[in-house]
Amino acid sequence: MLRGDRGTATVWAAGAIASLMVVVGLLLSLGSVIETRHRATSAADLAALAAAGRAGAGPVAACERARSVAVRMAVRLVGCRFERWDALVEVEADVPGLPGVCSAHARAGPVARRAAAAESHGPTWIEDGRSPSRAERSAPAVR
Repeated sequence: MLRGDRGTATVWAAGAIASLMVVVGLLLSLGSVIETRHRATSAADLAALAAAGRAGAGPVAACERARSVAVRMAVRLVGCRFERWDALVEVEADVPGLPGVCSAHARAGPVARRAAAAESHGPTWIEDGRSPSRAERSAPAVR
């Protein structure tokens, strides 16, 4: 029937196309997971900020506000609790087209607490908006 290498280019081309399709599929799946992880992280941050903003109304009202933000961001609020005035929030998001979930957690507290801490322990933020370096944090506060 066939003599020599006749038709092998077709087989190699089909194999190369199949391999390329697998790589593209893997890259699309990876992109979907990364996007979901970013969405979960952003939702956790926003939910924690929302809960911290309502901390004065009590933990139930604050966590309900965090749940509302999580629903708008298309994630599930898994946990919401308070440690003193800090809101600790955990969320999960389903990865579209793949089994599994991405989870994220965040912590937020009231700004007034930071200002009080700065008065008693020195500055927590440098005037230009950046965080202080280790050397700046370990240096004794000048009074």
